[in-house]
Amino acid sequence: MKPVATLLLVLAAGCTVHIDTGRDLGAALGLAIVGGAIYDYETERRGARDPGELAPGRRVNEQDCTRPIEDPSANLKCR
Repeated sequence: MKPVATLLLVLAAGCTVHIDTGRDLGAALGLAIVGGAIYDYETERRGARDPGELAPGRRVNEQDCTRPIEDPSANLKCR
C-alpha cells in the first residue's frame, strides 16, 4: 500500500492528530495530505491511460486521430 493511502486509512479509522502550534500549521498539514492523495490518484489514473507497446504481430495504421479510424484491425499510431 502506498504511504499516502496508508496515512489516509489511519486517519479515516478514527485516529486523530492534534497539533498545538496553531490552526494555520494544521490547515497546511491537512492541505498537504489532501494534495498528496490527489497527486497519487492522478498519477495512477494517468498510468492506466498509457497505451503501452504496439502489438508485434499487427500492422501499424498511421493516421490523423481526429478522424474516424480507417482500419480497426491494425495498431493505431496518431500523427
